[in-house]
Amino acid sequence: PGQQALLIPTENLALSSYLTTLSFNGIYRQNLKGKHNVPYGYKYHLVLPDQDLIGKYSALLRGSELHADDFEKTAGDARRGDVVYFDPPYTVAHNNNGFVKYNDRIFSWADQKRLAQFAAKLQKRGCKVLVSNADHRSIREMYPAFGEVIMRRSSVIAASSAHRGPITESLFVSQ
Repeated sequence: PGQQALLIPTENLALSSYLTTLSFNGIYRQNLKGKHNVPYGYKYHLVLPDQDLIGKYSALLRGSELHADDFEKTAGDARRGDVVYFDPPYTVAHNNNGFVKYNDRIFSWADQKRLAQFAAKLQKRGCKVLVSNADHRSIREMYPAFGEVIMRRSSVIAASSAHRGPITESLFVSQ
């Protein structure tokens, strides 16, 4: 909220690719000042994209515009037949499920509710909407008109390997 849409410069896309490839667990996160704050991941087996691969990405994105903004502004003009995918920071009503500060503005519980209401609005408009989120009752309750797919995967995000293991996530799909 309150942000203007930013057309992301090509240099920032290249830097983002570089940072997420080499950052701890491929995470991109900002501190409260809007600065990248994920440490180096020490993944020596990873290879940075070469010029050929970047050229292929460039060709695929040619004619596209990428914007960084609030989800309502970004997808506000979506219309019947459009596919819209949201992947917000996962949190649940008790706000006690881990790290949620991924940028200079926290995605709050109120934002989770606003996203669910907006997704329902897009669904009524005839858009195909997908929302990934935490597998938790408080999240499920916000998407009553959506189908739900439970996805199982191994967590690789936790700093300590002791906190990594099998987890479930929810994918809400408009009907």
